[in-house]
Amino acid sequence: MRKNKLEVPGCDQAVQQFREEFAEEFGVFRPAAERESITKKIVDERNKNENC
Repeated sequence: MRKNKLEVPGCDQAVQQFREEFAEEFGVFRPAAERESITKKIVDERNKNENC
């Protein structure tokens, strides 16, 4: 069976935006900058607790 190869300009971007909004609403998605800041905060807190 052949797949439909119809391509609509901007469709991929719209689908990606929908995925991000959906995941963010359910708390699954975090932007890269936010993930990095959270990771740094966790590492800093862990180091602080180990030094005490």
